[in-house]
Amino acid sequence: MKRARFEVYKFAQSCLGASEKHQSNVELAVKLGARPPKKKSVNYKELIKINKSTLEENKKQDIIVRMGKQFTTKGKKETKKQSLKRKKRVGDGILNVYGKVGNFLFLDVNY
Repeated sequence: MKRARFEVYKFAQSCLGASEKHQSNVELAVKLGARPPKKKSVNYKELIKINKSTLEENKKQDIIVRMGKQFTTKGKKETKKQSLKRKKRVGDGILNVYGKVGNFLFLDVNY
């Protein structure tokens, strides 16, 4: 089974491009017990620029999301009658049709 699985993996890998094939080989090696490759180092000044740009993008997306939420919410408030009707409807269920269990006399019957 292991050999068959490996042959299928190799066959699937044959249709990949060069960079994808290299990445697939690295993943296979890590799966078999090799150490994963180290992350590429980045200059600190470039890292700061990247972080600032991602923060700005996140802020822009948050503003867009907030604007969308403002226009979707309705400004209507419930009146007291509507809230009372809603509260009454919450208690109505299939179990309320049968009522509450009262104090019954339970007899000890031996079969």
